[in-house]
Amino acid sequence: MIDNKININMHGVNIDWDLKTGNLNFLGISSTLFWNDPSLLNMFKPLIDEIGKEMYCLQVAYSSSQGTHEDYNQMVKKLGNNFEEGVINWGKAVSAAGWGIFEIEDFNKKDITAKIIVHNPWELKMQESLSEKERWGCPFLQGKIIGIFRHEFNHTFWTDEEYFFDKDSNRVEFNIYKSDLSIEDRLDELRVAKEKEKILKLREVIDKELKEKNILIDKEKSLKTEFIKSENELQLIFNNAQVGLMYITGDRKLIKANQRLADIFGYEKPDDMIGISMQDLHLSKEKFIQYGKDNFEALRLGTKRNVEYQLKRKNGTAVWCELAGKAFDNSIPADLNKGVLWVVSDISIRKKNQKDLEESEFLRTNIIASIPDLLWMKDISGKYLVCNSRFEDFFGAKKDEILEKYDYDFL
Repeated sequence: MIDNKININMHGVNIDWDLKTGNLNFLGISSTLFWNDPSLLNMFKPLIDEIGKEMYCLQVAYSSSQGTHEDYNQMVKKLGNNFEEGVINWGKAVSAAGWGIFEIEDFNKKDITAKIIVHNPWELKMQESLSEKERWGCPFLQGKIIGIFRHEFNHTFWTDEEYFFDKDSNRVEFNIYKSDLSIEDRLDELRVAKEKEKILKLREVIDKELKEKNILIDKEKSLKTEFIKSENELQLIFNNAQVGLMYITGDRKLIKANQRLADIFGYEKPDDMIGISMQDLHLSKEKFIQYGKDNFEALRLGTKRNVEYQLKRKNGTAVWCELAGKAFDNSIPADLNKGVLWVVSDISIRKKNQKDLEESEFLRTNIIASIPDLLWMKDISGKYLVCNSRFEDFFGAKKDEILEKYDYDFL
């Protein structure tokens, strides 16, 4: 008969299996076994690809360091007569879980510095199949070591990490030392840097669109120089542009607008428009869907869009607009989830003038055609500009043959 409960002790650590319930406990704490590759690798690598190595490593190191209370109090303090011995014995204990083999070199008690080497660490095993460019090191172990030193010496620490992939054995070396910056401080700095990077990209897109529309005012140069320095100056240009600017998401919701856009669509301020669906600006749901089909696929393929189109104001009335769109993502195909910038101009007056001109031309043509007498008009050089059908009959030629000609052309 198989015993459903199995217990072994390795390096002073109890490991318990309960086959009936499917539970595994390591040092009395519920645990789970995974393959390093592919299980853990397939779990973590997509996250790294999404947020970047630097952000991933700091976030993992921070989270790992926050979970070192038990490591320090239940193992480091209890497994050794002093801190150095406790760390070594802690390393032996966690090696039973496949973390790797730990050793300490150059432990300086006065300056509180040390080199900690981990042979065959689980994080490097997980990355063996990756190229050198794809690998990211051992942030989990880094966070554990920083956290344990922080608990012992009540100070913030940092480690310089260097890892090696050898034919027979992998290893990572951590040089740990006191630091004025905590992992959380470094995370905050990185987040700020990432946010500035996004702002800079937004500036570049807006600047390019404004130049193409030739709407930069005389102060553009000085504003641009200062605008690069801070987000506030970017907002100044964005809000004071003489065309509407709107930044929308891949699902066509508005997340940023300027005052001119609000004016065009009859909103009091840009904040009143934040979060609305672009369907609210179309004359019908059908037109909203068709506009997406006609324009967003082209944007995804890297084509800039310039269209004249009727949209809808807040009060429901139609407004003629000229729209120029550009995806933020420069890849082809572009990821529209990263946003699309539309530059919007109100061309209602131009459209009205165009319609008035067409109606005037239609009226003029009909008046001329209805006059029964001979009617023609020349410019000062004698070139025919206008004639009616009666004159065509008299002249024996069609209007298209007469206009832009002179009397001597018919001799």
